[in-house]
Amino acid sequence: MRRRAVCAAGIAGLASPALARRAAIEVLTFDSRPYAIPRGPEPGMGLALVAELFRLVGVQVVFQFLPLPQAMARAAALPGAALAPAPRDPAWDAALDWALPLFEMPDGFATVQGPPPASLAEARALPAIAVIEGDPLGEWLRRRGFATIRPFADRGALVSALHHGEAAAWLASRPEQVHALGRAGRIGRPVGATTRWLALHPQAGIPHGELRDAMAALEADGSVAFILRGLAGG
Repeated sequence: MRRRAVCAAGIAGLASPALARRAAIEVLTFDSRPYAIPRGPEPGMGLALVAELFRLVGVQVVFQFLPLPQAMARAAALPGAALAPAPRDPAWDAALDWALPLFEMPDGFATVQGPPPASLAEARALPAIAVIEGDPLGEWLRRRGFATIRPFADRGALVSALHHGEAAAWLASRPEQVHALGRAGRIGRPVGATTRWLALHPQAGIPHGELRDAMAALEADGSVAFILRGLAGG
């Protein structure tokens, strides 16, 4: 499901004259609650951070939700577009400018039927491991010799598969698992970590220095910690 959410942004002191003349940027995103929420009054913690970053550089943000593979493809094809908060995929390094790391969260396995695997070795014995289609975590598993990976186009179908025994475990970040599974979820120990990025089309025209300065300002005044509060603990 697509949704556009406009976050108004005034011209802040960090904005350069070139950026001040720019009206808006389209930020492609995807359902990754609680980072990006396609429905309801709140955009999600990751998108709130992105909106604040662009506010400080004087650019209005227009969010568009698509499935992850389509969001990456549109961001790479649309001059002036951006993608966030996205896991960095080496397959898109030539097409997207991975401009700014936003935050990092641990990844692990979650289940609703039976205990989560305590290690990668235990996970190899599972009949099917669910991932979101296009998530680099699927390729991360393949590089480690996993052959039982089952991609799902959306979180609803993935969660349903877990409840109906069609997938034994889900590899994702803890905040996503807690948000999607609630009390039914059994969250395992971390087996890795993923950084979420703000990526730009190469012709976006937004200097990395502007974004780094904006992030530094938000970290210095406590805004980053406030926006992302609660994520580390799930």
